[in-house]
Amino acid sequence: MLTLYDILGRKALEVAGTGYKNNGLKLDPGQRKLADVIYKLHCSDSSSIVEEFMETMRRAAIKAPYTVSYVPGLDNLFKECERQRLIQRNGYSLTYKINVDYEGVTDFIQKGYATFAVMDAIKSKVNARIDEMYYNVNLRDKHGNGNIHVDIMYRINETAYFVLVFMNKDLLNQNQIMIDRVNRTLFGPVNRLRSNVSIVISPSVNLIGVVEIMKSYKDSQAHAPRVARFNKLNFIIPNS
Repeated sequence: MLTLYDILGRKALEVAGTGYKNNGLKLDPGQRKLADVIYKLHCSDSSSIVEEFMETMRRAAIKAPYTVSYVPGLDNLFKECERQRLIQRNGYSLTYKINVDYEGVTDFIQKGYATFAVMDAIKSKVNARIDEMYYNVNLRDKHGNGNIHVDIMYRINETAYFVLVFMNKDLLNQNQIMIDRVNRTLFGPVNRLRSNVSIVISPSVNLIGVVEIMKSYKDSQAHAPRVARFNKLNFIIPNS
């Protein structure tokens, strides 16, 4: 039976750094619960509200004073964020400070919540046993062509699947910063991995636009990736 290690080796890739440390089959229960709250809000009538709030959180988490204001309609999310020590309320005010000093908080806010939710969706919806699953993985090219980042990789029997998560609403914007980021974050991994790659995008991004741009600009040797909005993940689930 081929393992992920074997499959990556056939692609002349290997896990960089400390190796297979982020086991997607053994996720932290608190992070899973919070990710599920955020995911369900994205799938509800509050989708646009929670998406805008997560954008605000991402900006606030990288610049002092690291504060966000209460948003009506997101009571459960704020309570769960407090319970998981992601934020703490400033006295009796309606402002909250993000606990950026806690390990993993900033990563969770930037994209971790989506990665956790996608992993749980795959595990709950796929009609097969998942043998291995890892997240937030850096892969080194054995030919010396640099590293690529994969948000999720998992194996069913002897087939490996790879998922890239890109939650920025400006994905299709044609400024140079975003073009460079898309090339590095999406096209680089798609062209290097070549097959069984899926992409999860913000619900606000034009799905057809992303599908077409991936078909048009990917390497000729790479298969077109599956693309799904974060609130409609069934399309990236094998055999769903």
